[in-house]
Amino acid sequence: MLIADATYVKSPPPSMILRSWVGGLRNRLIYENHTLIQVNVNLVALKCLTGVVVLVTRVSFFRKAATRMSLTPDQYAMLERFAKRPRMMKSAWFLDLDGVALVEEHGNVFVSREVEQGIRDLDAQGWSVIINSARFPLSIIKSIASAWLSIYEADIPAVLLNGALIGSFKKQEDEVVFEEVAAFPLTRDEIEKLVLGIQEALGASISGGARDLAFFFYPRDWRKGEIVWVPEGTHIDSVRHKYRNASEIVSWSFSELRERMFEANICMAAQLIEKESDASTEQEPDALQSFQIRNPWDFFMTDGINKAAGSAIIAEKLKVCLADSAGAGDSKMDTFLAKVGLAVRVGHGKDMDQVKKEIPFWGIHETLDVDGPPDLGEAMRSLAVLLRVHSSSSSHHENHS
Repeated sequence: MLIADATYVKSPPPSMILRSWVGGLRNRLIYENHTLIQVNVNLVALKCLTGVVVLVTRVSFFRKAATRMSLTPDQYAMLERFAKRPRMMKSAWFLDLDGVALVEEHGNVFVSREVEQGIRDLDAQGWSVIINSARFPLSIIKSIASAWLSIYEADIPAVLLNGALIGSFKKQEDEVVFEEVAAFPLTRDEIEKLVLGIQEALGASISGGARDLAFFFYPRDWRKGEIVWVPEGTHIDSVRHKYRNASEIVSWSFSELRERMFEANICMAAQLIEKESDASTEQEPDALQSFQIRNPWDFFMTDGINKAAGSAIIAEKLKVCLADSAGAGDSKMDTFLAKVGLAVRVGHGKDMDQVKKEIPFWGIHETLDVDGPPDLGEAMRSLAVLLRVHSSSSSHHENHS
């Protein structure tokens, strides 16, 4: 019985064990290899699908853009090269206002519809949009600040008075206010030279047959707005009609002008001499800023301050990298264009030689020339789309690398 049982349960021959073991191993290897192959196939398919989606998105974007925009293929290529650059810090778009972001219609000034959408799209990509303008805070508050805050839905960082006043616009209960971050007033010596210069210019303008001289200055206290000095009290009414943004029109003596400027802590001043030929035709007041198209050398800030210096200061405070940022301007005052990675020069339909003469700045990486606010807005929107596409593509490659 024991023998019979032992015979019944005896182990299989070694050759059978070996064949069974090899067969099992073979099946297991086939299964695992099949699984590995299937995973790889799925991964490749996923990558291909992502690539197709990105390609279709790009093709669709460029096809739609080409039907509605005046930007050339080379200009799109510039935007794409800039969008693809690696960024280690925050980026921002520095935006001049008059003639660049703003348009005027029937005496009303507002942010261009295309630029407004560009601001929204860049904000969605995490970019800051920074005002960089010669305007004074009260002028912006009275005209566009409320509308801009509804677009941006955050405090609006700003470089104002050609870099002399830096801060942000924000909602405070039911009103918009300006909060200063830094200011660079003129020194007493600089003010002394300014007043002496006014006296000399006034004498030259009278002997040269000039019609009028006006001197604008902007106190550090933003609530005081813009003060305009004229040499004769008889000119006050005509100047008030022409420059409606001004808070005050005065005709002090030179000694009082000097003292008032000392007290006011002036951040910027501007001098305008209007010749007889300029006044030959009566014109309606310009709803845009009074000094929008004036000679930039008629503006006075403390030594070393301009829009580029102001941009560097606010960029440091906001942890923004200028070389990874963009900017748009339309005059020699827009010195910040030479400090950003992508410079957009708004030429207002002028030929290229004239644009280079009037806006002699090139971006660190790319320089794009556009005609006006509508094309600028489309460039901003295009960059936002490209940033989104390349960000998605980079995230995918990182997840599967």
